[in-house]
Amino acid sequence: MINSKLLTGLALANLLVAGSANSAIDNSKLINTSTVAVVLTSTGFSVSASPQVSQSTLLADAGEERSAAALASPGMLNQSQQDKLKQLGVPVVIPTYLPKGFQIADLIANLCTAEMPQTGECREGSSYSIIYRNNNNTCLAVNAIGGGIGGGADEFQYETKTDLLGTVTIAFGRPDGGPNLPNPNQLQHPQTNLSSLPALIQSKAKSLYYSVAVVESDSAYGCRQNQSVSPQELEKIVRSLRLN
Repeated sequence: MINSKLLTGLALANLLVAGSANSAIDNSKLINTSTVAVVLTSTGFSVSASPQVSQSTLLADAGEERSAAALASPGMLNQSQQDKLKQLGVPVVIPTYLPKGFQIADLIANLCTAEMPQTGECREGSSYSIIYRNNNNTCLAVNAIGGGIGGGADEFQYETKTDLLGTVTIAFGRPDGGPNLPNPNQLQHPQTNLSSLPALIQSKAKSLYYSVAVVESDSAYGCRQNQSVSPQELEKIVRSLRLN
């Protein structure tokens, strides 16, 4: 079963963790919104919860979220790369915000036509992954895949509202270790195994699953342990995702 943070696509086995595909999302990855919901408000993050979880403020000062950052233009893809994505015949989603210092390292576009057998790399249809890296060799991947995702509940999870994908879960920590609600300090510092869980475009009847993940310990791109991206920063990237 493929971890939901990773995208199966052409040559992606050399980029991310490979495994056998599963055609459905594992519901254990998702927090029960009737129990815990964390949303971004005008004053920061807030928690709404059942009587078992007390009200709390995760981030008191939204201004701190605006630390050094840069807008992508658009997603820093050149025209050739954008053309490759258009050829896939799927909704293309890119970030309009990236933390300062991140540059595109690679684009993996896996084209699967109707004539191709739905096996191997094309089992779930066309897919893509956009890889970004900064000077600390921290890597980000914006992934799009038709299915075959799943896994256990990561140690820490919380939810955020987005314009494009609706409610999205941000997850990090040990696989199969939760889910637990993170504390404010964790949200503001880099964490291991950090990603958004795959989500569909809310406005389209047919959509891929889109996610953003920190890629760690990948020799192909020199990716090292996450030293740069906090859950707070990853959430801002997810909230910036737009159709190209």
